[in-house]
Amino acid sequence: MALLNFALLQHFSALFIFLLVFVLLYAVLSKAKFFGEGKEGLYAILAFIAAILIATSNFTVRLISIIVPWYSALAIIAFFILLVFGVIGAKESDLGSVVKNTTLRGWIIGFSVAILLFGLAFTFGETLRQVGYSNSSQQNVTTSINQSFNQNPSGGNFSTDLVRTLFHPNMLGLMLLFLVAMFAMLFLTKPASK
Repeated sequence: MALLNFALLQHFSALFIFLLVFVLLYAVLSKAKFFGEGKEGLYAILAFIAAILIATSNFTVRLISIIVPWYSALAIIAFFILLVFGVIGAKESDLGSVVKNTTLRGWIIGFSVAILLFGLAFTFGETLRQVGYSNSSQQNVTTSINQSFNQNPSGGNFSTDLVRTLFHPNMLGLMLLFLVAMFAMLFLTKPASK
């Protein structure tokens, strides 16, 4: 028996997501002041309504449950990287210049978009896959694709289909081509150092 068993907390995930959305949305609305000064009551009502709408949707609860741990891990990694820079003697101005670096921003945005896309894929992927198989007009295309993978169209699940697609030789070649093109653009557009 485990000392800390968090299995029962999964039943409260909608409540945790409600609180997360409410607090984050209220903070953003209060900071941005969309409706002017002194409208905190209005911001609280809007955040409360949005949090209820999000917490009552199974898809959004599942999506947020998938992506929040990854975004949290990304934030913790960034914090520890900044902590290591601080420990080795970097000044605040050095850290500010690192944070303002456009390459670092690009990586952070890239990781954020990748996390969101994987979250969307795992949330809606199986549903969209089943809808695709139920559509009779696309049955011939789906059957020929599945036969190329030696798979029964009704078998498997989204996760195995995703892994098979991502690690198919054609897809790996396309990823390598995109990677070469990305580095070519990066190095060709970089200003010359003096």
